[in-house]
Amino acid sequence: AEFNDLVAVLGQELKPEDFVSNVFDLAETTVSFAQIPAEPQNYGDYHVELLVTDANGNSITAQCRVFYTWMYETFTMELGDTAEPGDFLLDPEKDAALLDQDVLDGLNQSPAGTYTITTGDGDLECSTVVTIEDTTPPELVLKEVSFFIGGTAELEDFVESATDLSGEVALELLTELDFETAGAQTVKISATDINGNVTEAETTLTITTDTVPPVIYGMDAMYISKNEQANYYLGVSAYDDMDGYI
Repeated sequence: AEFNDLVAVLGQELKPEDFVSNVFDLAETTVSFAQIPAEPQNYGDYHVELLVTDANGNSITAQCRVFYTWMYETFTMELGDTAEPGDFLLDPEKDAALLDQDVLDGLNQSPAGTYTITTGDGDLECSTVVTIEDTTPPELVLKEVSFFIGGTAELEDFVESATDLSGEVALELLTELDFETAGAQTVKISATDINGNVTEAETTLTITTDTVPPVIYGMDAMYISKNEQANYYLGVSAYDDMDGYI
């Protein structure tokens, strides 16, 4: 037979079968405790005696270890969530002093990955393997953009904001833009975080024809001295919706 140790919690009912991983025998076998284990009151190591007997009366015994723990073996949380003592301690009210708040604060600020939280009670230690997952895609907010025919636009012109708890995101323009045809067209952009989560969003690019002539400012009456060279552009400016100030 192959035997294994066990991690248990105080008050847990132990079953002899939990300590046996494989039994090799030609006859039918039964697994039992050689002596009913006493129920412990404290954390730590305890031992139990196992008895494996086949239908013909042949038997073997083995001693197995039971470690009574105060921590869960594993815990999985989402990036950005806040870990609490109850996520790790089986009895957080009783054992709160075993878990330093600084450990939780550091974990809550950690990037996605796998971490081990270890606490001690005298000479005893317990650990929880913590997995921080990032399954949340970035938040991507786009804005509508208008240009005249012949204009150009950068990807960033369409982005109001792109944020993610994991840090910066990579933006990609998924649409081929047409600046030579008047009308509205749909623009699709994606945002990808460092853990591969993707958000796609759409906005509108409107292309219009420039039919409004420039507006001239500063054309006032001019007075100059006789024989003085006139500067007709002095104080004069022009603005065009497409070209700006010219």
